[in-house]
Amino acid sequence: RKAYAVALRQKPRYLRAALAMNLTLPVIYADAEDIARARAEYLHGLEALERELDARIAGSTWREVADGLVWSNFFLAYQGENDRELQARYAALAASALDRVDPVWRAPLAVTPVAGPKIRIGFVSALLRECTVGRYFARWLTDLDRERFEVCFYPLGGDVDGVTTAIRARADRVRPFVGGDALPSTIAPVIRGERLDVLVYPELGMDQVTFALSAMRLAPRQYAAWGHPVTTGHATIDGFLSCAAMEPEHADAHYTEKLIRLPGIGTRFRRQTLPAPVERTSLALPTDAILLLCPQSLFKIHPDNDVLFARIIAANPRAVLVLFAGRHPAITDQFMRRLARCFEQYGLPIRERTRVLPQLTHEGYLAVNLACDAMLDTLRWSGGQTSVDALDCNVPIVTLPGAMMRGRQSLGMLSLIGMNELIATDVDDYVRIATRLCGDAPWRAKLRSRIRERRGVLFDDPAPLAALEAFYRDAVSAPAR
Repeated sequence: RKAYAVALRQKPRYLRAALAMNLTLPVIYADAEDIARARAEYLHGLEALERELDARIAGSTWREVADGLVWSNFFLAYQGENDRELQARYAALAASALDRVDPVWRAPLAVTPVAGPKIRIGFVSALLRECTVGRYFARWLTDLDRERFEVCFYPLGGDVDGVTTAIRARADRVRPFVGGDALPSTIAPVIRGERLDVLVYPELGMDQVTFALSAMRLAPRQYAAWGHPVTTGHATIDGFLSCAAMEPEHADAHYTEKLIRLPGIGTRFRRQTLPAPVERTSLALPTDAILLLCPQSLFKIHPDNDVLFARIIAANPRAVLVLFAGRHPAITDQFMRRLARCFEQYGLPIRERTRVLPQLTHEGYLAVNLACDAMLDTLRWSGGQTSVDALDCNVPIVTLPGAMMRGRQSLGMLSLIGMNELIATDVDDYVRIATRLCGDAPWRAKLRSRIRERRGVLFDDPAPLAALEAFYRDAVSAPAR
């Protein structure tokens, strides 16, 4: 934050520096009190930005404000709370900034009849490539009925891989934004000029440029998907596309957008080719341990998980917790120091009872899944793609559903394949299930066999895409917001 403060002293109307100075959040939290403190500081920073907004943008052009809003509250959702109010408040700040310099960019667009038989639909994304977002949503583009939809793809960045190549081959129009062109002030006029019927953002909140774009009205109907499963807060996003199997009963209250529940897990996962199993020794894993995999990014592991993991490891002398290092050593060190403090309270030596593996290729990561005995799902923010991968490798997952969709993804998958005995009712039940997974090898083998028989339900399901197409058709026939 000191660097941003220096930048603001030199250039007081540097909006992005003001956002960063006031809203930057920690990556790893020490404990629940640390989260509460960070949340209070975030709110204080938001209040400061609201007070100072006129001064921050006085004399600024639309281009300066649009590009100054390149920011997202990515780490906010990992605090594990309901962020609707904070997201809406930030969105209102962004909206106010844009309206002060040029309100046309948020004004409703005239709804014109769909030209010809096809609905013109655009997808703007920085992450539709070989990663979780690409695996989730590529088929939303490639598999749309081309007799009814014209697909326009607006990738941010120049990534070329199997996913991007498949999308580009199927899209009717591809307009990439790379380098200096990948800014809201460049992208917004292009997309608005395309006269789309529908615009979809698969991962709003993960990328700063797309989050800034979503504060504007670039198409008559605009939707976000659950690539980052938290409300955007933006009044310009008309609906949030989610999964019926994962949303709780009263989930509408978690979103500022209209919640659209797609059948099942909401997408059409493609089966992947699994690598051949390898010896544990080649993966730097102990051969005689019960390996409990927690494959989540370390910033995703809420402090509430520490005691849960410690209780399970303490109750099972052969159990070893398998983790993956973060992309930056400092993050890994900070997380492991926190976990070590908790393990020490249970008399557990952190080095002997954990294994921290380096970042691996996707094939290497799948090999680790195949080598492990079970997966420990994380509280508050469950596995998503990681849970799909574990089940594809026949790995039993123990989960405790959270209050919001992001903590209920594994619940949805396990429910769909009829593995309800792995869904805990509370923390004690989670420990009980995990302990049985460690100590009851025949039960574990039986679970693996059942997963193998039933996992196909999660793949190549045409129902979510059929529902999505029907939703788009209904949306363009209804008045736009």
